[in-house]
Amino acid sequence: MGSPRPLSAAWQALCLCTSCVFLCLIPQSGFAHTTSTGLATLTVTGATQAYQQCAKNCIQVHGGMGFTWQFDCHLHYRRSNALALAHGSQSQWEDLLIERLQARNAAA
Repeated sequence: MGSPRPLSAAWQALCLCTSCVFLCLIPQSGFAHTTSTGLATLTVTGATQAYQQCAKNCIQVHGGMGFTWQFDCHLHYRRSNALALAHGSQSQWEDLLIERLQARNAAA
């Protein structure tokens, strides 16, 4: 008696969930060691991108049920996009980081 799904489908879901854990740990470690405003801007963009990617992966893992009201996957997806728009674009944060680093280097 074999499994109705191939083992690779379960392995793919496991890999997606594991990648989400690591995506969330990177900005979290940045927040823990934030001492400058430059690192803070990097962690904001990293956290926003991680949330967007994890929301997409959540829908992918749940399949067709990801856009139903039984699970909150679609709400996380919409919330991640709204937060990304509210925080500003990534290029805006990168420009701010470059300006602050140039100002710090000029002062030194």
